[in-house]
Amino acid sequence: MYDPQYFTPCCTPGGSPTSQQLAIVYLVCAIGALFDPETVMQGNELARLCFQIGRASLALDMKPSLAVIQAIHLMGMYTLSTGQSDAACVVLLFDRCST
Repeated sequence: MYDPQYFTPCCTPGGSPTSQQLAIVYLVCAIGALFDPETVMQGNELARLCFQIGRASLALDMKPSLAVIQAIHLMGMYTLSTGQSDAACVVLLFDRCST
């Protein structure tokens, strides 16, 4: 899912990405880190960190847009890939759900 619209502002010096663009970049990185064969046995701390940053970035700007829908989809993909049973908590961006 490479899209210069998201990655170019985030990866070029002097770029000014929006929080929604940052969220998508971090969520893509979280999914990539989750499936990295070199880190899969280390607990995927990098994947969790990227996911948390992506979720926080998205929470800064939830104006309806295609980027928000893409970010929520990526959050769902990450959640399903980690085997978390309560995906609704992640999609709603809250940590208050019971475990």
